[in-house]
Amino acid sequence: MTFKPPSLTEIAVTPDLYDAVRIYAMSDLHVDYRKNLELFQYWCSRPASGNSLSSLALEQERSDRIYSILLIPGDIASNPANFKAVLAATRRRFHATFIVAGNHDLWVSNSLADQGVVTSIDKLAWIHQVAEGDGDEPEGEEDTGDGVGGKEEEGGWSEEGNEGGPGVPGRGGEAEGDGSGTPEPSANPGGSRAAHLPISPSSSSSRRGKVFTGPVRFHTPRGERLLILPLLSWYHASWDTEPDLPAEVVADLYEGRPTFEQRWADFRCCKWPEEVLQDREDFVSLQTEKKELAVWFARQNEIFLADTRVRGEGPPAEKTTVISFSHFLPREELCPEKRFLLEPMLPKVIGSTPLRKQVEALRPDLHVFGHTHIPIDLTVQGIRYLQWPLGSVGEQSRQTYEMGRRGPVLVFDEERGGLVGTIPTRWGAHYREAARNVLETELAPWVKKYWERK
Repeated sequence: MTFKPPSLTEIAVTPDLYDAVRIYAMSDLHVDYRKNLELFQYWCSRPASGNSLSSLALEQERSDRIYSILLIPGDIASNPANFKAVLAATRRRFHATFIVAGNHDLWVSNSLADQGVVTSIDKLAWIHQVAEGDGDEPEGEEDTGDGVGGKEEEGGWSEEGNEGGPGVPGRGGEAEGDGSGTPEPSANPGGSRAAHLPISPSSSSSRRGKVFTGPVRFHTPRGERLLILPLLSWYHASWDTEPDLPAEVVADLYEGRPTFEQRWADFRCCKWPEEVLQDREDFVSLQTEKKELAVWFARQNEIFLADTRVRGEGPPAEKTTVISFSHFLPREELCPEKRFLLEPMLPKVIGSTPLRKQVEALRPDLHVFGHTHIPIDLTVQGIRYLQWPLGSVGEQSRQTYEMGRRGPVLVFDEERGGLVGTIPTRWGAHYREAARNVLETELAPWVKKYWERK
């Protein structure tokens, strides 16, 4: 399949039909976990109810006069049927949904070979093709049995130690669950976590929302402009410029265990064509300085970023709110220091320097991202960054508890003046108070306890 970058779309949300625009966001749905798929479909179909717990919860849409948008910054599903099931659910609930591919989304299996999907770039093209379609999708399915899809990897995690401080996922390994004791869903798939926080469906059963993979400029009912920019990206090891932990510390953690490279599933499940990646060894190594993949993905964004309307050139216009989003991280400050991570090699596979340059050139009012499953709302050098991940089933009893309980978070409400205020997160609060210290190498107490149990 041939991948073609999307171009800018203009949409007028007219005041004769709508009073205001609202935008919600949630990354890392990972609906290859059946519980996550059921929970997301529950959010998208449950009848309206007004008993939300806080302003962070999804509010009842009072009528069809609210134009609702959802941003999903990657890692929806590796299984094609589950991916389609999410698009079917969100089309029923939201007027517009924006997606960008994450690493799990680009895993390649045999299930799409008859459609010409043999590389991860083919899978990217397939994702954009499915998003642009309007047909009915299946509601999801079990594992295809081909080694990809149906069951996601469980991220490494350690609960907070008695000394305090939030735990952080490591994202390595392939354990089937983490022994967290998360209960099976009942007939009400949301369980007690979601019963108070539904997303209400439109009262008009005939409305079918659109899914976008490219930039859209909205002209809102209140005379403003809203620019949403999905930014493709991929990680490269050289993005991590902070000092590594001492070799003896890492050696103690990994002694007698497979290496991080052996456990990182992307190195097995992603397949790259030669015109994108010349030497596969550069992809599976954490020591290479090369960043061909990161450059290729960023280049796809440049095609529409070169549009003068996106850059804001030309005659003055209405006030414009710019929201960009990506799966991977633009800045190192958005991931805790290595001593806090259960997997100290994690920073080698999470960020992109070409992405950072694009975000800093755009200077959006908000940039939403995903991938690490570490919730954070933090402003760095004048740009606000937010991650609100659903994550794995096990993580929803720990660091993504609030996400699983509340669902997608409200980030923009035109009725209340635009972007919502800072969303409480533990790491956001930590870095608003404490300076980043990359020279400290003493492992956090919860990291030590985690590896002692291993």
